[in-house]
Amino acid sequence: MDNPAAAGGGCHKRVYSCIMTERKKISLNFKPNAEAVKVEYLPGGGYVSRLDGKYHAIGKPAILGANGAEQWYEYGLRHRIGGPASSSPDGHEEYCERGVTHRVGGYARRFPNGTKHWVQDGKLHRDDGPAIEDATGANTAYFIYGRTPNEDEMKEILARQDAREKRAREEVAIPKLGAIRRRAPASPT
Repeated sequence: MDNPAAAGGGCHKRVYSCIMTERKKISLNFKPNAEAVKVEYLPGGGYVSRLDGKYHAIGKPAILGANGAEQWYEYGLRHRIGGPASSSPDGHEEYCERGVTHRVGGYARRFPNGTKHWVQDGKLHRDDGPAIEDATGANTAYFIYGRTPNEDEMKEILARQDAREKRAREEVAIPKLGAIRRRAPASPT
């Protein structure tokens, strides 16, 4: 009787015991007494939210200051998708994902004086313009993945920057469809 199925469903019993073994493994790793999220309210307004001693909140800031400053954390790492993970009323913003300063398609840091940094994966990076730009645009610095670009890369960056600026000028010059008034059809007289 080499075939367990012929012996009355031995295969089925073996699969069931494996599933039960896996369930036991999962249940042994589960911590029923895990610490819950604790929220501490600050004097003067605001709060701090922690899970197992680390800053943590899902869908809201983990730290909210009385002045309106927000810090978004998940499991102890600054993290927010679709908005700044850190912002303050004075205009400072920083975009972070999984604890690393990161944003694609826009600046990752904005300082109160108007200076902007384009950062991806924690490194200064922008392939269609300067990675560091002050409020006036007079002081700029170009970076690709944290290093200064060579001559050929710089030509590509400047070409993309010109194309981006040209598109922006064209968008301003083209009226929106809703703004165009249609003339009434001429009457057949």
